[in-house]
Amino acid sequence: MFSRRSREFKSGESRFSTGSDSDVKIDDSTIRAVETSLREALTLNNEEARALLGRIEFQKEDFQSALHILEGIQVDNIFPRVKFLVPAKNKHKRGKIRSEIVKHQRRSDVPQPLTLQSAILLLEGVYLKVMSLEHLGRSSDAAEVCNFLVESFDATFPHGLPDHLAGTKIQEFYNKVLEFLPEFFKREGHYADAVVSYRKALRSHWEPGSKTLCSLQLGLAVLLLYGGFEAPPCPSGVYEGDFVPSNSVEEAILLLIDAATKSMVARTPRCLEVMEHLCFALATCGHFEALAQQYESVVPGIYSRTERWFSLALCYMAARDNKEALNLLRKALGEVERPNDVSSLLHAASICSGSARLAPEGVKYSQKAIDNAKGEMEYLKGKAWQVLGIVLSVKARAAASNAERSAITKEALSAWHEASKLERVDAKTLFHFGLVHAEEGNLRVAMKSAKKFLEVSCASATGWRFLALVLSAQQRFRESELVIDAGLEEVNSWEQGELWLTKAKLQVAQGKHLDALETYKLLLALSAEKKTSIPELTVWREMADACIALSQWNDAKNCLEKAKCLDVACAGTWHGYGLFFMAQSKSDEALAAFDTALTCDPEYVESKVQIGAVLSGYGGKSLPVARSFLNDALRLEPRNPSAWFHLGAVHEMEGRMEQAAECFHTAYILDQSLPVESFGTLLEIKRGQ
Repeated sequence: MFSRRSREFKSGESRFSTGSDSDVKIDDSTIRAVETSLREALTLNNEEARALLGRIEFQKEDFQSALHILEGIQVDNIFPRVKFLVPAKNKHKRGKIRSEIVKHQRRSDVPQPLTLQSAILLLEGVYLKVMSLEHLGRSSDAAEVCNFLVESFDATFPHGLPDHLAGTKIQEFYNKVLEFLPEFFKREGHYADAVVSYRKALRSHWEPGSKTLCSLQLGLAVLLLYGGFEAPPCPSGVYEGDFVPSNSVEEAILLLIDAATKSMVARTPRCLEVMEHLCFALATCGHFEALAQQYESVVPGIYSRTERWFSLALCYMAARDNKEALNLLRKALGEVERPNDVSSLLHAASICSGSARLAPEGVKYSQKAIDNAKGEMEYLKGKAWQVLGIVLSVKARAAASNAERSAITKEALSAWHEASKLERVDAKTLFHFGLVHAEEGNLRVAMKSAKKFLEVSCASATGWRFLALVLSAQQRFRESELVIDAGLEEVNSWEQGELWLTKAKLQVAQGKHLDALETYKLLLALSAEKKTSIPELTVWREMADACIALSQWNDAKNCLEKAKCLDVACAGTWHGYGLFFMAQSKSDEALAAFDTALTCDPEYVESKVQIGAVLSGYGGKSLPVARSFLNDALRLEPRNPSAWFHLGAVHEMEGRMEQAAECFHTAYILDQSLPVESFGTLLEIKRGQ
């Protein structure tokens, strides 16, 4: 692109016309008169006088006149003389360089070498020529001059600037040209040329300095991240070692990490800008742990400690390390820090909504956020009400009694009602709102919320499962299975495991146990290849239940053994052993297995129900113990129809017929709206976690 332009420069010609004579404020006769005066007064040659006069016109912001004057400087004649500059200091080196000049002059007809001051004056003139072209809107011409300067500098000093010229104005001019050249390319839309220019500058032998290097790295990274074009492949040798970035984002991250280190050490004003772009690049790639490491390595003084803690908390939340994120937010919300920061309060409350044990703490955070959502933060009040409703719904699930659970659920619904007055309901609120109604048996409202959630959540796996479970609670198993099939076509392969598991349970509910076994085998294959989020342990345990229903005792036992090998302390596996023994009428062995399950998880509801069922079969003195287990199960899961049924059986054996009838009636009602798996499985909540 620039070979012809370079020849024009070297031949002393110029294509940069400045318009007609009437457009130029200073004519040639005036310029020659001023040159003569300057030469006589300051002992300057013709080009030096032009450089000085051009500077004066440039400072007057008369860029057209400045360009007209500076066109007279022959750029191609400067660099052969710059190579043999006579330094002003260091007599030893000065004598050595002069001897080299004499030898060179004897071999060729090179023009007389320049003094340092003359070289700086001439190079400044060329630099002002570039700036004048830019001010006149001629970025393409400015880019050609810059490119010629870079090529000339590199040809004159192929191994970098000599020591006696390091730190002088010459290096400063070169650094500016390196920065300007890609900027001119970008203004003209030549992004690929700009990338090549940046890379060439980064592997220069000139060592442009930390500030210039940081600016070049940041400029290239921003272009690669946001340019919206396919950058040329990165050649080897641009970066240290043999590493070659495989794509634009990877190269941008490499540049920004190095720029962040340099800018923080040098305390340059652009370090915050570098961190913002680095945050975007790493977050785009999902490298949140790496982003957290970058924030941890930031030197003190760049961010306040509360800002650093909040940024780190966001990184750990994105990386799903909620424990570390919550600890950081607690520090940021300390009494001597920012205890009323609404954003930190909402994020802390959101984390607490993932644990029944932390839900009370989350209620306090969300209530405090509502109280402090004033002034500039008032726009977050609706979000604060939404989060309050969510943490209250989680807290309700861990309530000790039905009365307490109902009261807290009422508070959650009231909070969501307040939120709906202030802003549009988001996906998370829709999900929890529908879930509360589903667990309360209000399937009509739950169905409406599930459909809306599926729409706003972009057809996520959780959305498909939620809708399928609501349909199964209405005993519409075939429609529920069709919903799962539709979801399998929409979600990615990693999320399909959850849908396959639900599909298998739907097949069991319809009596299609052989089909369910085939589905479980498919899940096992996906789990073995690490292509699903469903643990292999869960698949073996569920497959054992299907084998028990088919009376395939050996297969069921093998499945349970596989599950036990994966985790001997899994309550679900021992509960499976209990069902296995009960199906064979081995009550004592079943009771021992259920008891082991409760040892692993004292709040495993299904094992409490089955222990109550086994003890009720013994009758006599075992009935009060059975009633205690069943009441405890209902405290944890009040809508468990099996627990109500066996509690009714105990009351009947003890002669309390009225209470038994009420229990049987409740069990029948609940069984009519029982989903194939608990709605609570949609939540990542563990009691007591």
